[in-house]
Amino acid sequence: MTRDERRALLGDATIAQIHERVAEAPVADVELCDRLRRILTRPANASRTANTGLRPAA
Repeated sequence: MTRDERRALLGDATIAQIHERVAEAPVADVELCDRLRRILTRPANASRTANTGLRPAA
């Protein structure tokens, strides 16, 4: 979805409210971002194997 499509769907007032809420959010801690990045890039700590790409389920 393009920016123009989102704007047409949501409207300027809704987009302004979203920006206000985002501005209120605290700055993310670097350590927290690193931990979340590891979780999201390797869910359930899945490890890669040479043959299948993923470890077989237990």
